[in-house]
Amino acid sequence: MTKIHEPLPPKYEKIAKLIVDAVYTLHKNLGPGLLEGVYKPCFCHELGKRGAEYKRQIAVPLAKESHLVKAQRKRICVFVS
Repeated sequence: MTKIHEPLPPKYEKIAKLIVDAVYTLHKNLGPGLLEGVYKPCFCHELGKRGAEYKRQIAVPLAKESHLVKAQRKRICVFVS
């Protein structure tokens, strides 16, 4: 049998499990169909309850052909570390 990918390092495996558990709990309690503005703060609350470190609304610069396009910035909604 051929391996498709390498396993995640334990640190990233722990973070991934924590995120999946938080999302599962969130959807189990709130259900589907709500707007992102409802889910996002609740998701961050669930992360905090689990002791996760996270940041919200991190600006990510956009580059084209090695040139920074200052007018166009993207944001990471929630970054878990």
